[in-house]
Amino acid sequence: MKRLLAFATSLVAGTIAADLDSCKCLPGDACWPSTAEWSQLNATVGGRLIATVPLGQVCHDPSYNASVCNYVKAQWNDAAIQSV
Repeated sequence: MKRLLAFATSLVAGTIAADLDSCKCLPGDACWPSTAEWSQLNATVGGRLIATVPLGQVCHDPSYNASVCNYVKAQWNDAAIQSV
């Protein structure tokens, strides 16, 4: 939870380090918040966090879907796909 709050505080304050690698945490990384930490954060915002799925997930296992992946790739530069 401390990591999430520190990141959010630095984001709001505009003090995120210029080194972009320091803010690229992905699921499975040691820096990725645990399920308990996400739950705590979600509780602080009244349960309003929305779990998202990356658009490109369909292009990777275990969710690979060739036809949907081809559609996503064809539409990648169209801003409208971002609202899907």
